[in-house]
Amino acid sequence: MIRNKRQTIAKNIFVYGMLAYPILQFVVFWFSKNITTITMAFKTVENGQEVFAGLTNFSELLSRFKTEKLFQISLKNSILNFILAFVISVPLYIIFSYYIFKKCFGSRTLQFMMMIPKIVSSIIMVLIFKRVVEDILPMLFYSVNPEFPNLLKDGRYAFWTQLVFNIWLSFSTNILIYPNAMNAISPEVIESARLDGVNMWQELWYIIIPHIFPTFSTFFITNCTTLFVSPASLVTFYYYDKCPPEAYNMGYYMMVTVMRNTGSRAMQCFASAGSLALTIITVPIAMTAKWALEKYGPKEE
Repeated sequence: MIRNKRQTIAKNIFVYGMLAYPILQFVVFWFSKNITTITMAFKTVENGQEVFAGLTNFSELLSRFKTEKLFQISLKNSILNFILAFVISVPLYIIFSYYIFKKCFGSRTLQFMMMIPKIVSSIIMVLIFKRVVEDILPMLFYSVNPEFPNLLKDGRYAFWTQLVFNIWLSFSTNILIYPNAMNAISPEVIESARLDGVNMWQELWYIIIPHIFPTFSTFFITNCTTLFVSPASLVTFYYYDKCPPEAYNMGYYMMVTVMRNTGSRAMQCFASAGSLALTIITVPIAMTAKWALEKYGPKEE
């Protein structure tokens, strides 16, 4: 009896000890940091003093959603950027990763070239990209169009240009993770499929993708959580005052709202309300995505 009691106590100490660290980390690094932001969402400034404002900031947010064109563009671009990045980049990640996994000709060189954006400082990559877009492309197309536009500053092209940059930059991480996930597949499974006469595309679709689907799901759900809060590369390219309105997204919109009103506590309260509202919207999206991927995603057989 005493021995069983001691084992129970030791087990409880181990379990609570393991739970203590993540709970402490959550309290210190998330809750304590964000509690001020949450409370500010329900405050405003009157006569230099913070006062409780109820849902006033949220009402202003809804008003901007209905009437302010820049807000609407930012919201649309955030959603469009997420969808296009998913539709364009994920198939490319998988195809290039499969090429590397199969150790086809030049696969090591290809992997190294795609890892360069991760090895080199992001600031240097931005400077290289800006140099190509602002100087080299106009020079190459001068004979066709002497007034070739600056793709980063022209509102007609700025959104698409930064989308291309973001997809290119994201390759370095994904081209490392996906081939590693493919390498974890049992060689016996691959060999059995070959004996059954499957070709490379059948192997990719029926064997590789179902096995790496948990990796894809993790990336997808993580990206869902940053849907409305990430400014992507806009800060790096434009800081907070030079971005064409057509390229704004919600993360950049909220940052600019605060930066252009430095010292305005009332505007910080509004930005806090906006961030909280977008978080409340994002959480069910991420949870729904998680449920759908687990329920309808391909299964290993």
